[in-house]
Amino acid sequence: MPFDIFAEFAGQPLWLWAAFLSFVGLVLWLDLGVVNNHEGVISPRRSAVIWGAFVADGEEGSSSHAAKMRRVAPRANP
Repeated sequence: MPFDIFAEFAGQPLWLWAAFLSFVGLVLWLDLGVVNNHEGVISPRRSAVIWGAFVADGEEGSSSHAAKMRRVAPRANP
């Protein structure tokens, strides 16, 4: 059975998946191999600060989303 490049997976042609995964691999290689190729260890304090910033950003996003949903879709009176 020959390989069919025009077959589909998850509703998209295989060539599109191959192109996407190649792009992701290229971006990872650029980021990890070219841009950030220096060795370094961050301190536990800096790690905690970065982690806290991500958590705070996620919490802010979820709470503002919930507030928007309450304004947009008020409850209907039965």
